[in-house]
Amino acid sequence: MLASIQFAKPLVLWNLGEDHSSRLGIQDPISERDHETCQHLGLQMREAMLMKPLGERPDGFAYPSHRVKGCPALALADWAAPDLFAGAQISIARFRESEIFARFRDDPMCTAPPELDAR
Repeated sequence: MLASIQFAKPLVLWNLGEDHSSRLGIQDPISERDHETCQHLGLQMREAMLMKPLGERPDGFAYPSHRVKGCPALALADWAAPDLFAGAQISIARFRESEIFARFRDDPMCTAPPELDAR
């Protein structure tokens, strides 16, 4: 299954992608994928966001994804999530019926799987 969420308002995010995390000196800890370090960084980001006046707080932050290189991952703030999801439109579709699956299926680099008895 493939789920997508359309929030009722544009997200306001701090951007740790592009070269921003390097300029802040936190690119190495983010890219090392050390769980404890990432948890600590997330806590520090939360504390920094909470220093902003209530009406100026972002909804979260975007950072470089570990799983999908070159794409952002999102961390939504706990204070923003209830309102964001209350007005969100959530749709669920079968992956095999999605545009994404069609792109993978039609990719010229896609080859047939090996035979089941291949060793």
